[in-house]
Amino acid sequence: MMDTWEAMLQATLQPAEKADWLRYGTDNSEEYQEELLGIYEGLGTNLSFSLDTLNLFNILYEMGSPTLTQACSGLLAADVNGKVIHGRNMDYQFLFKMPDETIKDWPDVTFEAYFWKGGRRIFMGIQWPIYIGVHTAMRFNGWSFEQNTRLGMNDPQLNLESAKGGGKPYGFLVRKLMETTPDFETALSKINATSFLAPQYFILAGAKPFEGAVISMDRFSAQNLSATPPVRRFSDSAGPWFLLQTNDDANKFPLDHRRPMTATILAMHGQQDVSINFVWDIVHNFPLKNHMSVFTWVAVPSTNYSQAVLRGEDPVLEEENTVALHDAPETEEVQLLQRFLRRYGAKGRRHVISQEGLRLLET
Repeated sequence: MMDTWEAMLQATLQPAEKADWLRYGTDNSEEYQEELLGIYEGLGTNLSFSLDTLNLFNILYEMGSPTLTQACSGLLAADVNGKVIHGRNMDYQFLFKMPDETIKDWPDVTFEAYFWKGGRRIFMGIQWPIYIGVHTAMRFNGWSFEQNTRLGMNDPQLNLESAKGGGKPYGFLVRKLMETTPDFETALSKINATSFLAPQYFILAGAKPFEGAVISMDRFSAQNLSATPPVRRFSDSAGPWFLLQTNDDANKFPLDHRRPMTATILAMHGQQDVSINFVWDIVHNFPLKNHMSVFTWVAVPSTNYSQAVLRGEDPVLEEENTVALHDAPETEEVQLLQRFLRRYGAKGRRHVISQEGLRLLET
């Protein structure tokens, strides 16, 4: 995997540009560098790449993700009691060839990591080898986090200039917040006050009722462009019950079909339908889930629920409030109809497909 990354760096970076990224764009703290050095030494001897290659791998996003493509989606849904459920798809591709000529991708190297301190679990993250920051994580009894691409704005040259001006890469910084910040509101405030070197989206859920927010982060500082959406968040039971973020600004015309289609699907339901199974049904089906989805993850900070499934896998759903799915080929249209076959338990509502078409039963 690192051999492939090294070849990409050689093909895309001039020596002076590489030196600038290493000087300005990477985290130069002692803890970060010591941890990365330990990983490098653990890889053995006679490596075809240097420690610099690992350093640059940790600013993969900030360098414009020169690994073919990236896109993601995030959903926060609050039930009638305010419990916030966080669902996310990591959509990405990074193909690399093994010595036996087989081709691997992100799902082949994705794993869960649990971080402990003083004999106590602090947080968990969905991780990749070499990458020591976090892009998907949950602090137990605290808050959850995901990072999404802000398409059309993640220009590596502008990001490098931002780094020279003091902008920070997000991954390791957010990991340190996961380690040290126990609550949602403090985490939200600290993240939104940080000068990051790349534009992106951050989605957070908290353990208290109606704690959930989406940050549209500009280069240098949060929401410093007039057209950038303000921080979107739940207020109380009278406010919105879901927050949806794909890879485009929520206050602008959609760049792809996922946002309007998913918003339409959600509008067919109500807050009384929200459950863990409901969120799985939305994020693990078309249009949010696609052939690029590395993994799908659902988390609930208030209960410490967390489950992630890789591409091609299905989640283990909660036993209550489900009905068997219609036996039909797995086309995108059928996936859209299948979500209406699930029973969410609120007020006996159940969607079924009959010969007359889709209809709502009151039982």
